[in-house]
Amino acid sequence: MLPEVCISRRRQQESEAWRQRFWEHQIRDQADWVGHMNYLHYNLVKHGLVRCSHEWEFSRFQWFIDRGMYKKD
Repeated sequence: MLPEVCISRRRQQESEAWRQRFWEHQIRDQADWVGHMNYLHYNLVKHGLVRCSHEWEFSRFQWFIDRGMYKKD
């Protein structure tokens, strides 16, 4: 790691486990919840890890499909 990065992290009180770019967020309403769920489920597709969200072995996407919240495709 470059020394400048270490100094910056110490100055900003960052560690390897927690960094400033992560923050807590309280869901404000149903539209906010839907937006976050779409991001979580489709981020895998966006990054080319799967062709469809249901293909990811560890995803809860199927749970949402079973409840009619998403279509499988």
